[in-house]
Amino acid sequence: MAPLRGGVHNGLWFWALSGERTFLNCDNPTQRRPLPGETVSLMSWTVANGMHAENERTVAIGPLPEPCKRAFEAILEIREAVDPLIKPGTLWRDLFEKTREGLEARGYGAHTPGRIGHSIGLGPHERASIDAKSQLVLEPGMIITFEPHIRIPGTCQTQISDTVLITKTDREYLTRARGGYLEI
Repeated sequence: MAPLRGGVHNGLWFWALSGERTFLNCDNPTQRRPLPGETVSLMSWTVANGMHAENERTVAIGPLPEPCKRAFEAILEIREAVDPLIKPGTLWRDLFEKTREGLEARGYGAHTPGRIGHSIGLGPHERASIDAKSQLVLEPGMIITFEPHIRIPGTCQTQISDTVLITKTDREYLTRARGGYLEI
């Protein structure tokens, strides 16, 4: 069995990344304050009863520049299109391919991520990835993260991640934070 990688080992961890630091995913605290027109990635990881979960959202600090707002809206549309496929019997790679199709149709094909989620549970980032190569099939009892995103260096980054339980007939989002566009 492969070792479990990084992340939270107990309790609740929360951090925020803004500006160019959003591309780091995990980072040490700094004194940097978000600037108007930037996105901020809010990351929340926890362990409850020995099981890991993550909930990540991106918020806008004031109105976003149009290219960033378009990318944000695109990823929300893509998430909505992929969501019905998250159910028993779906190949993991089909989730990835539906995401890739959505990115390409909106002009973001060059920014397709390497994966759009992963298994989670005993560790925060378990080995299996929701990517183009995965041979896995969603089965009842599996817990995954669903996190399609767009990262365009110098323009914007979206990070929206939910922890999802595959049920006998469907799926249940274990994270319940609002997932749409939020401007503060």
